[in-house]
Amino acid sequence: MTYAQNMEHWLPQIFLFGGGVYALAGSVFNWNWFFEDDFSGLMVEWLGRKGARIFYAGLGLFLVFVGWVFTL
Repeated sequence: MTYAQNMEHWLPQIFLFGGGVYALAGSVFNWNWFFEDDFSGLMVEWLGRKGARIFYAGLGLFLVFVGWVFTL
């Protein structure tokens, strides 16, 4: 297997895991810049700040889990 083929195999897992860590960290550390983003701000309007933090924590855990499962 060449290097390019190997990266094609791992690239989705890297993005899933990285996105999950990013969402989870934004939720845990309650970053203002994270929740003032356009999409995150919409979630804050719909769910409130605490609800958005819970949503992003769940989303982050889900993405990390899916990224981990795809590595198996």
